[in-house]
Parts: sequence; structure tokens; C-alpha cells
Amino acid sequence: MDSIQKELDKLFIKWNKSYILSKDGILDEKLYWGKIPRIVFLLKDPHGDFINIAPLPFDCKEGYGPDGSSYWFWRNLRSWQYVIENIVMQVLKSKNVNILTEEFSTKNVEKIMETPLTGVGFMNIKKLLGESSIDWSVLYYIAKRDASFLRKELKLLNPHIIFCCGYQDNPRRSNFECLKIIDPKFKKARQLSYSVYEVDGTLAIDWWHPSSHDQNGIKWDQLLNKEQFCHPKVIEKIIELNWDN
Repeated sequence: MDSIQKELDKLFIKWNKSYILSKDGILDEKLYWGKIPRIVFLLKDPHGDFINIAPLPFDCKEGYGPDGSSYWFWRNLRSWQYVIENIVMQVLKSKNVNILTEEFSTKNVEKIMETPLTGVGFMNIKKLLGESSIDWSVLYYIAKRDASFLRKELKLLNPHIIFCCGYQDNPRRSNFECLKIIDPKFKKARQLSYSVYEVDGTLAIDWWHPSSHDQNGIKWDQLLNKEQFCHPKVIEKIIELNWDN
């Protein structure tokens, strides 16, 4: 397969005629295209000088994390990737809703959290350098202003699952709302569970920002909740979509 990251680079060059952008895309392209499922993390904006995100730089070939400006950022992303990949793998293998095994033990996932994140799509909505926060009205404006570019980027990434990493439980502060601005087809997405939606064979998860954490410091275990990603309707949809074929 020709490098999609090269196509993304061409897109960024066109984009750069109007703005100076950070560059994101695919973390380890060869690994990404071999993944079932392909996961894209849709985030708000770059932080500090973290701008040349993809492809992975020479000093970070194995991936990002676990440490960063936020203790939880890379650890949460890595644990979410691991849990979702293993849920999907087990569901497609067993065609069974009952998939909770030792792979999802706290001890095992905490070990995974200490390994680098790679083999995923990483996509910021706002490409200009950001601070530790951004006003949501500004983010929605940027999503609308740059929708055609962002939609092309998402199409090139061609994910099975999009993690909309914003703040759940507040529809006014949600990257899933941004996704609906970027690609209006998601306005017609069918809600499968509290946080999971599906349209045209793509799942979107309306989820937490990776820098957030509860008192135990984990959010990955909530994906195993039968009202979240392990809802029977979500599992049935994964079996129906059968991305492995």
C-alpha cells in the first residue's frame, strides 16, 4: 500500500497556505494498516511544542509515552487502545457477547499502560499550537471552518473506530459534537449504547479526555461496562461488521 501519511502530508501543505499547522496522522503506518480494528483518537488541539506528531520521530520510534506533560494522557490512550482491540479480537473470534477474560484484569492492563502508544491514528481538530485548554465555542468554530480538510484527513485514516476524546456527559463539550460538524453523516449515527454510535460501518465512542482521571486513575474499566462498549448491541454490531474480512 502507498503511504497514506504522504497523502496526509500533501493535505497539510495545502492547509498550510492559510495556517501554520501541527502535523498529525498515523503512528507507525505499517502497524496501523494491519490492525483490527483501526483506531483513531480524535483530540482537541496540540499542547506546547508537541507539533510534529506523525510519523513517529527518530527519537520516539517505539511510540509515545507512558510519560508526558500529563501523567495520564498516554497511559489512558494506551489502555483504551488495548482494551478495545482485545474486545474486538475476542468478539470476532468467539462470536460471543461474554468476552471478559484475564486480559482485562487490572494487573494486566496496568502493565500495558506502561508501554508506548503506537499503531493508531492521532488527529487534532485544532492544528495550531494550544495551551492546556481551549474554549469549546472556539473548537466548534474551527471544526466548522476546517471541516473539508478534517473530513479529508479522516477519510485517509479510514478508521473502524473513532475515539472522540472530549468530556462525556456534557453535550456542549464533546468531540463527538465536533465530529458531527466535521462529517455530517455522524448526525445520523445510530446510538448503540450510552457512549457508542455507528454509521456506515464506523463506530464512534463519545469518551473522556485522556488527561482526565477518576480517584483510581483509570477509565479503561468503564469500557467493559455493559452500558458502554460491551453493550450487547455494540457486540452484535461488531459481529455484523466483521472487520476481519
